[in-house]
Amino acid sequence: MPVIYLTDQGAMAHKKGERLIVEKKSDVILDMPLIHVEQLVVMGNVQLSAALITQLLLQEVDVAFFSSYGKYRGRLTPPALGFAQLRHRQYQVLGNAQTALPIAKQAIQAKLANQRRTLGRLAATAGSQVQATVLRATQTMQGIEGQVSAARDLDSLRGYEGSGAAAYFGGLKDLLPPGWGFNGRQYRPPPDAVNAALSFGYALLQSAVLGMVNLVGFDPYLGFFHTIDYNRPSLALDLMEEFRPVVVDAIVAPLFLRNQFTAQDFRREPGAKPGVYLVEDGRRRLIEAHEKQMATPVLYPRKKETTALRRVIEEQARHLANVVLGEAGSYQGYEA
Repeated sequence: MPVIYLTDQGAMAHKKGERLIVEKKSDVILDMPLIHVEQLVVMGNVQLSAALITQLLLQEVDVAFFSSYGKYRGRLTPPALGFAQLRHRQYQVLGNAQTALPIAKQAIQAKLANQRRTLGRLAATAGSQVQATVLRATQTMQGIEGQVSAARDLDSLRGYEGSGAAAYFGGLKDLLPPGWGFNGRQYRPPPDAVNAALSFGYALLQSAVLGMVNLVGFDPYLGFFHTIDYNRPSLALDLMEEFRPVVVDAIVAPLFLRNQFTAQDFRREPGAKPGVYLVEDGRRRLIEAHEKQMATPVLYPRKKETTALRRVIEEQARHLANVVLGEAGSYQGYEA
């Protein structure tokens, strides 16, 4: 089990010998060798002992912290040692709009292709009327894909990405059961159950990508597509783009289409901007689906080999590092 999710509110995780022990109200709910832990995701009110934190740092285990609803809080990472050359080149290459643009084009082209194919796969068993609507959306997206290479700058590329997203989520809206009230992608806060599930799924994906970015040695806050802003891990968000449809959308939509979510899996939070969020049972269901998807063997075209989807993300991060260091000619986005 490469990633351990601690979601039981009030639980306490500590180190006993060389094992990770998680207890709640004197009951042991997890007992496993620490050597098997690649990443720890802590959600909400879960305590970590000082001895466990020290051991995780020594083992270079990435630890990510989220709210119980999946809002990213921060992470505990070991020092980034020996990555000065990569980071120096990252600031030169990705910090320059002109050298960043070809990389961004490839990533967005891959994202649009993956969105189009994901939508087509989801619609394969739908009725003829829905299939016709989805076909129009995918044709629009294919046309936008063809225009990406002509983008003159990052702003025009963001325009193409936004147009593609509008067509994609429009097709997804027609595909999903109307009773869930999904009218397109909205967040901060999510206004409906579908957006709540998508936001939670994207948070899980962000955690995985951030772990890979740190592993490779990048500065996660300087990217090639997303603008630089305070506390925004732009590079992780960039690398996420081509994986959003194949990791998150490809599992969230079927959970609604197959009635695996119920209204009880969500809760509306009051306030000036009331939002909808997954509750514990729904979060567990989505985490299970996410981990299963990340472990799915897929063909990785660059190396012509089959590997887990999680490893494809790592390979793409390493591929980008090779491009930035001048060891590879050009970046190639991952297309599923």
